[in-house]
Amino acid sequence: MEFGDNLNQNSVLYILITTDKFAHTVVLEGDANGDKLGWLFEDNYFDVMPGETKIVRILGKHKSGEISIKPWYSSKGTKISNFKK
Repeated sequence: MEFGDNLNQNSVLYILITTDKFAHTVVLEGDANGDKLGWLFEDNYFDVMPGETKIVRILGKHKSGEISIKPWYSSKGTKISNFKK
């Protein structure tokens, strides 16, 4: 699973997620210096088909932190460190 560069359009931030294998129940979680609350993603717990690009808008109160992206069943995932709005 990979993520594209954060896409910033009109002060709205998006994450682009792609995979080369089926990813079931992809989960996005945020962490801002230990604060895991206050994160809001436009979509969460979704499937991604091979070759598909899923675009998810980042909402919520946090302006920076770390975002984790991984399928529910997998120990493998991707992290966006030093995320900034």
